[in-house]
Amino acid sequence: MAITRRQIFRGALAGWMGWHFWRGEQVAMAATQFQGMGQKATRRLALLIGINRYEARNEWLPLNGCLTDVELQKELLIHRFGFKPADILTLTDHQATRQGIETAILEHLVAQAMPDDWVVVHFSGHGTLLGDHRALVPVDGSIPHGNREIQDIPEARLWQWLAAVNSEKYCVC
Repeated sequence: MAITRRQIFRGALAGWMGWHFWRGEQVAMAATQFQGMGQKATRRLALLIGINRYEARNEWLPLNGCLTDVELQKELLIHRFGFKPADILTLTDHQATRQGIETAILEHLVAQAMPDDWVVVHFSGHGTLLGDHRALVPVDGSIPHGNREIQDIPEARLWQWLAAVNSEKYCVC
């Protein structure tokens, strides 16, 4: 029995939503948002971040599927939701530094998004806890030692950056 492309994309979306959302209630909210994404919008912008190989090799285990997640996500956004390839920015491995992620959010999303635009931010990589707070681990992130500055991106900081996006139609996963 052959599997169709549509079945692959549906499975990828379901798996992506189940594995990458931090809170269970966001899955239902995102499903509703994705249904509306097929409707006419001025523009659709996406930032897709995937990190398999971390710089701090002895501290973080390498991952195997993050770059694949980004490629599948890109295909899904283009072929199912009508995103233009030029409107999808990908940061992979060495590009996904804390500064690179912040710059991409500010220059690709904040500077370009209009009120009716759809905005998608996808992160596939390590996450961690800083005290009681969740954080994304960029490629230059590390386990804190001595006076070394922490490069991880706390969830609150990510939401501060995204609050500047001039659209209420967004999905973060």
